[in-house]
Amino acid sequence: MATANHPHLLRLVLSCRKITAQVTHPRTESIVAMASSSEQEFMAQYRAKLNRFPRSHNYWDAKIASRIGEKLGFRL
Repeated sequence: MATANHPHLLRLVLSCRKITAQVTHPRTESIVAMASSSEQEFMAQYRAKLNRFPRSHNYWDAKIASRIGEKLGFRL
């Protein structure tokens, strides 16, 4: 539950294919800012890892997660 000093909530959705970070207003559930690995900037890296042999089910790493966090911060 958000307090008066921290009125926004950070939500992270992590899967092997997608990372999504969004900041929401808890009372209205409206999204204030959002960043995702499905954005155009990250798709070239995703396709490169998708077509790699042997196949891996781990498409994202800490570097990509950090860049998504930076994008979210910039949008805020």
